[in-house]
Amino acid sequence: MANQTDVQNTSASVSDESCCSKKPTRLQLSCFFGTLLFAVAGISILAFLMLKIVPDFEKIFVDFDMDLPVMTHIVIAAANLFAWVWWCLLLLVPLVLWLFIKGRTFPAIVLNLLSLLFGIISVVVILIGIVVFISVFMPLIVSIAELST
Repeated sequence: MANQTDVQNTSASVSDESCCSKKPTRLQLSCFFGTLLFAVAGISILAFLMLKIVPDFEKIFVDFDMDLPVMTHIVIAAANLFAWVWWCLLLLVPLVLWLFIKGRTFPAIVLNLLSLLFGIISVVVILIGIVVFISVFMPLIVSIAELST
C-alpha cells in the first residue's frame, strides 16, 4: 500500500514539474517567439493599411464624390484617429524587445499564457485587417461594376 502512495506522489510531482517547470522547452520558446512575431507582423500590416492605403482611397472616394457605406466611413474615421496616435505603437517596441531578450528566462506557464495572448491578438488584428480591406475596396469594386453596366 505504501508503494502505491509513493507512486502516486511521484507521478503527481512529475506532472506538476512538467506543467510549471522553471525552464521552458524549445517547443514552448518557438511557439512564444512565433506568435510574438506573427502579432508584430499583423500590427505592422494593419498600421500600413491605416496610414497609407486608407487615406489614399479616401482621396479617391472624395474625388469621385462617391456615396460610401457606413462601414467604410467608420474605417476612414478609425484610420484618421490612428494617424493621430500611431506613435503609441512605438511605445510597444521596448516591450517587444524586452520580451525577446527575457523570454527565455520566463517560467513555462507564463510563456504559454503569453503565447496564447499573442495568438489571440494576431487573430483579432488579422480579422480587423480583413474588415478594413473589404470595407475600403468594396465601394470601389461596386462603382466599377456600376460603370461597366
